[in-house]
Amino acid sequence: MSKVFGSSGKRSNPAGVVGILAGIAGAACSAILWIYKIHPESQLMRSYSADLAAGGTLARQLAVLAAVLGVMAILAAVTASTGGSGGGYVVGIVLGVAALSYPLLTWLNIVSGPLKPSILNR
Repeated sequence: MSKVFGSSGKRSNPAGVVGILAGIAGAACSAILWIYKIHPESQLMRSYSADLAAGGTLARQLAVLAAVLGVMAILAAVTASTGGSGGGYVVGIVLGVAALSYPLLTWLNIVSGPLKPSILNR
């Protein structure tokens, strides 16, 4: 019998894929915010740079988006881990934690104001 229309034997894990994609998007949002926290003069986002560096509306919205995507990534990764197949859930959890790094540290006032690397101040 031909397997033209049959299963290839591989099972996909949609929860793992959702976790990884949400984690990538959340980690990207968090990375942008970290860049502006460490180097406020950055021109990475061009016309939005002033709002991001000053902690304006866009920075708050990106922080909320990073937090939501980070939680989604972790929840999807935990859901994917119950399936038992593949290792995508580990990637989803790591990316989810990376996405949550900026929002949680700033909302808990652990990190506030622009960061200045001590190596550059010598």
